[in-house]
Amino acid sequence: MGRRRGLLCTARAAWLAAAVCTQLLLVLVSAQTCPPAQQCAFRVLAIGDSLTKGAVPSKQLNHPYSLRLQALLDRKFKNRATPSVTTAAYNYMGVFQKAQNDDGQVLDVTLVPLMQSQLDQAKQQGRGYQWVVVMAGVNDLGAGNYTAAAIMPKLAEAYKLATASGANVLAIPPFPNRFVSRSSKNEQQRLQLAVLMRNWVAAQPAAGDCGQPRVYLAEMPAFWFGFWSMPPERRAEMQDDLLHLTEKGYDLLAWQIFNAISPRVPLRGCLCPTAAGSSSSSRSGSSNRKGRL
Repeated sequence: MGRRRGLLCTARAAWLAAAVCTQLLLVLVSAQTCPPAQQCAFRVLAIGDSLTKGAVPSKQLNHPYSLRLQALLDRKFKNRATPSVTTAAYNYMGVFQKAQNDDGQVLDVTLVPLMQSQLDQAKQQGRGYQWVVVMAGVNDLGAGNYTAAAIMPKLAEAYKLATASGANVLAIPPFPNRFVSRSSKNEQQRLQLAVLMRNWVAAQPAAGDCGQPRVYLAEMPAFWFGFWSMPPERRAEMQDDLLHLTEKGYDLLAWQIFNAISPRVPLRGCLCPTAAGSSSSSRSGSSNRKGRL
């Protein structure tokens, strides 16, 4: 009797072990193949002025944050989706201020028409964007002397164009412009614009399901982007002149953008954002981190 019980226990243990191994194998195979996400393209539009273009004036070159952002998205998705980042940016462009080409020729290009043309082109190609990253307004404040109250409705118009196309928007308030003094009206209007952007985003409906894109706010952490108050050594690492960034600065900007987008993009399923509110890196405790996968 004891021998029979021992054989039964052994057989039962073997069966249970086989069942567990089978379930683990199914889980591993499912995690590796992940067929729904593999079929997805993940497209990001980076739109804005010379900061989006990645201007590094001292070296007379462009190092857009989209380069590092592309690399980070490639690492995140690996073989599960196909990310691509498109840059649409012009020097001196704003919501009112007209762009200039590299030769200094004034172009009839401002943010809203540029946004519309990029979205129309993507629609014609049958390849919409999942995210649009918008950085604009600093040229309107500085060169144009426009008020925050005048700029905000035009930014909102651009955001709404993107969300109407099915894309989520990451809105980034302008950085400090040290070409003007800290006590200037331009700087006060920049701070006011940040408040208006924060309030506008907070007033938008919360994301529901995959079919409801929305606008998220990403305020850059003062540790890396608070150029008025940071130590001179760190400022020299981050800022090339009184406004534009260094190559390292643009790479760190890419990390911040990645950190804002990445948590809202699951690796499986329909690649839609989670139902979350606006994101402020300076309040999330990530001000001193370059970013994590």
